[in-house]
Amino acid sequence: MTLLLVERGAPGLEIEPQPPAAGEPLFSLRLDGVEVPEEAVVGEPGEGWPHLERLLARGAALKAAELVGIGQAALDLTLSYAKERTQFGRPIGSFQAVHRHCADIYREVVESRLLAYRAAWSLDRSGGDPSAGDAGRAVAAAKAKASEAMPWATRLAHQVHGGVGFYRDYPLEIFTRRAVSAAAAYGDARYHRRRLAAAL
Repeated sequence: MTLLLVERGAPGLEIEPQPPAAGEPLFSLRLDGVEVPEEAVVGEPGEGWPHLERLLARGAALKAAELVGIGQAALDLTLSYAKERTQFGRPIGSFQAVHRHCADIYREVVESRLLAYRAAWSLDRSGGDPSAGDAGRAVAAAKAKASEAMPWATRLAHQVHGGVGFYRDYPLEIFTRRAVSAAAAYGDARYHRRRLAAAL
């Protein structure tokens, strides 16, 4: 694999905006007969994979952290809603089923946060090299956990909120879409579980 730097306005390069899945800008790139000078090669020809692997590991670690932030925001919103929304003459947060849902969301956020911290710390210690020490395993564990747990946590938050959680102008709706989008980026839970299993 060889990595090349391609200028934005290069002849033959087409950049087309795509509909955003969760508010973030997305583009498709099409390269047709694009020519680049020799100095556009990153590193040595045929030696691009280690560079790309470092970027993918950082991206996965950062997406795990982003997923934790999404989960924490969903938890905060859910706890606030459970304290304010009343049903049968009392706040819905006083019901055991709601207690359980909130506790489950909290557990998943805390576990995912610890793994995300470990991934960032391990990558930092390895100088960003996922093949050094346990950095690759830590990143895979963090991304696998967060990619599975945070979309699940937002779905559980919807159960507490009921119909209001699906309103387009209510934050939980965007948290859910962001969680699903971030879970797929840089490898989903299944991909990172396989990487973790192979590294053990």
